[in-house]
Amino acid sequence: MADRYETSSLVQIRENRYSTGLYEKRGLTILRGEGSYLWDERGARYIDCTSGNGTANVGHANPSVVAAINEQAHRLTSCPESFYNDKRAELLEKLSDFTPDFTTRFLLCNSESEAIESAIRFARTTTGRSQIIMFAGSTHSVPAGQTTRQSGLLRARYNDMRGATTAISDRTAAVVIEMVQGDNGVVPASGEFVKQVAKVCQQRRALLIVDETVTGFGRTGQMLALEHFELQPDIITMANSIASGLPMGVVAITKAIGDKLVKLPLASAFAGNPIACAAACATIDYIREFALADRAREMGDYFIAQLKQIDSPKIKDVRGLGLFIGLEVSTGSEDIVQALAAQGILVSSGGRNTVRFLPPLVISKEDLDSVIEKTALVLK
Repeated sequence: MADRYETSSLVQIRENRYSTGLYEKRGLTILRGEGSYLWDERGARYIDCTSGNGTANVGHANPSVVAAINEQAHRLTSCPESFYNDKRAELLEKLSDFTPDFTTRFLLCNSESEAIESAIRFARTTTGRSQIIMFAGSTHSVPAGQTTRQSGLLRARYNDMRGATTAISDRTAAVVIEMVQGDNGVVPASGEFVKQVAKVCQQRRALLIVDETVTGFGRTGQMLALEHFELQPDIITMANSIASGLPMGVVAITKAIGDKLVKLPLASAFAGNPIACAAACATIDYIREFALADRAREMGDYFIAQLKQIDSPKIKDVRGLGLFIGLEVSTGSEDIVQALAAQGILVSSGGRNTVRFLPPLVISKEDLDSVIEKTALVLK
């Protein structure tokens, strides 16, 4: 498999010719997926431990999701929020069924970025304040087109209880937090840190926004990662895996916030799209029917334990929650990412020195064993 990167294919040549070049490419042309597998243009099969940046929790080309998309595509492909729609109503009800009782209203949008920006807008409208506190290394970032100063954004250190609580003031509209920082080394939040941040937010009447973009929909061993911490935020953002790869984001809010947003003007041609809603309904049903959150917890515990058994001086730490796992190494992570790809295992970097494993929740134990075996081979 060592020659996979040696020759640029016609697909790659065409894409490179016309794209902006802003995205860093991996050198692979992926044509097909099924379950936890991906195939390139040469027919080589890979075990996918990226899940399409966390979008394929129920696996690639999940038959239930595909059937739902096909059925809806034959009925109605577009219906803006200015009209009611049966599939949208079904999804809203399903979201209400599995999210905490204190979130009673939902905004459907098209991406993580839209969800975060909407959550920030809601927080500022509700509180009348402008300052937003985020944590360095978070997946979410400064709202599009704005600098840190323009957006009233204040950065704090993750898992730094004193620094975070000191930063929260009577000017703070909201604090945005992930339960696991995937882009910064796959670092779970500490229970004490989360508890203290939530407490100070309540004391200073700032809103707490939990970003479940990657951690949601069973990934960490619970339907939402905040359940590990018994947390009651004011706003929850969701995206990536909700519609199995179709563009969708969700903002869940409390009734108190919803009552203050009734006259806030919103317009979107694509939000609440019936096909995306159909995919999301099928995804949620599949996760719940096959108890994929429980499976992620069990398989994640096994995976972490086995990675810790690998005898290699390059391993500094193994950490994670459910099937959201980081392997910290003493060398650069990108070399290991490339070496595993040559062994038929697709992973990603979760920071300069962390290899991130994010497999579909349907991955088999046999395939996990293969991933462990190949990882041990590469590290030795």
